[in-house]
Amino acid sequence: MRGAALGGLVGVALAVAACGGGPTARVRAADPVAAQTALRNWLECEECWEGELAAVVALGDEGVPSLAATLREGMSPAARARLERQLAERYDERAAWAETHPGTRPAMTREEFVAHHVRNRDALYRVRSVRALARIRTPAALLVLREELERTQHEGLREEIRKALADL
Repeated sequence: MRGAALGGLVGVALAVAACGGGPTARVRAADPVAAQTALRNWLECEECWEGELAAVVALGDEGVPSLAATLREGMSPAARARLERQLAERYDERAAWAETHPGTRPAMTREEFVAHHVRNRDALYRVRSVRALARIRTPAALLVLREELERTQHEGLREEIRKALADL
C-alpha cells in the first residue's frame, strides 16, 4: 500500500516547487516514482536543506496516505531491510578496524547496534511524518494527526503530535 500511495505524486510536485510553487502548492503528480523519491528524500535526508519537506508538502492530500502509514507503522519493510544491511556492514567495518586498533572495539554487539539504530531511524520517520502532515494542514492530514494522538502509546510521539497541532 505504501509504495502505491507514495507513487503517483512527486514529479509535478517537484516541478511546482522548483518553479516557485512553494510548500503550499497543491498538485496532482503524474509520476509515482518521483512521488516515492520525494517522500524517501524527506524521510531519509541528513541535513534537509534541499527543499525535501517542501516537495512533500506540495503533494498535499495525495501524500497523506503514505505519511499516515509511516506515522502508524514506521519504516516500510524495504527501507528497514536496506538500513539493517547498511548498519550490519558499518558494524563489520568497525569491528575489522578494531582488530588492528586496540581500544576501539564496538561497545555493542552487532545485533544491538543494528537494533538501536533501526529504532532511532524508525522514530525519525514517524516524527518527520508528523511534521509533514502538520505542514500539509488539510482536513485529511489533521485528522490523521488527531487519530494518531489518540491511538499511539508512545509518549514521545504523542508529544510531537501535540506540539505540531498546537503550532497550527
